[in-house]
Amino acid sequence: MSGDFQIPVKLTAKQASLVMLVITLLAPYGAFIGGIEYSSEEGLQIDFNVMAATWIFFLKEGEGGTAYGIAEPGFHFLNRDTLPYLFFQNVFGFAFAIAVVLRCTGRISRRKTLIVGALTMFFPITNVLSTIPLLLELYRIGIDPLFYAGPIPIQLLIGLYIIRTSSLPESTSPWNDKETSGK
Repeated sequence: MSGDFQIPVKLTAKQASLVMLVITLLAPYGAFIGGIEYSSEEGLQIDFNVMAATWIFFLKEGEGGTAYGIAEPGFHFLNRDTLPYLFFQNVFGFAFAIAVVLRCTGRISRRKTLIVGALTMFFPITNVLSTIPLLLELYRIGIDPLFYAGPIPIQLLIGLYIIRTSSLPESTSPWNDKETSGK
């Protein structure tokens, strides 16, 4: 079965760079699902968003209006109205992609890379925290909405996999030489 696709066990820095570039630009990093309810006057009302650095998909049916400066719901790729917002929301994602590549070349510590990786969840989690007052109010008035606002950690998981499986350059620490020469 020579035609089978296999994921390399160890990625080089170039391979890691390419994978992180594609994932950072195209993989979704956050989602919002809320406002799903039915009213006899307006029918089914849905508010659904999935965001990546270069695209957004959203449905905002029922009540009308716009989202992210766009009046038409649907899939929007490289839309000039949404790109500044999406890039800002994913600034830590870009930093993590760079940190993963630097880790693969041995120029940054694993600890620093993991800290930057944890920061990729900052904006999605702040989105969750910002919706708590709304959720509490909805529960107070007796509405039990289906609701999710938070991260989709695809980039983080793939970055952690790359860190774990990448081939790091050999250490050139003087302590390694002393240990091997003394034996």
